[in-house]
Amino acid sequence: MPETILNQVNRDLSADNPSLLFVTLFLGILNIKTGTVEYCNGGHNPPCIIRANGTIEALNVPGGMALGVMEDFSFRSQQIVLHKGDVIFIYSDGVT
Repeated sequence: MPETILNQVNRDLSADNPSLLFVTLFLGILNIKTGTVEYCNGGHNPPCIIRANGTIEALNVPGGMALGVMEDFSFRSQQIVLHKGDVIFIYSDGVT
């Protein structure tokens, strides 16, 4: 589960971080049989879904915080279903 991964990485990064370094990320796991994407956002720009019919929608990513900022922050996974021809568009304002 993405939330399990982000929660562990956040604890590891926060444990000994006197320089207050942090990282943002978006983690999604796609089930290729069902099209379900289970995802969790760690303070990253919210991705967009480009549907096969050309419509674009912002992915709902509430409550994400950068990893390494707060050790006891609790990340929560969400799900979305992609259909044939749909695309997740992920972008960055940092390192690409």
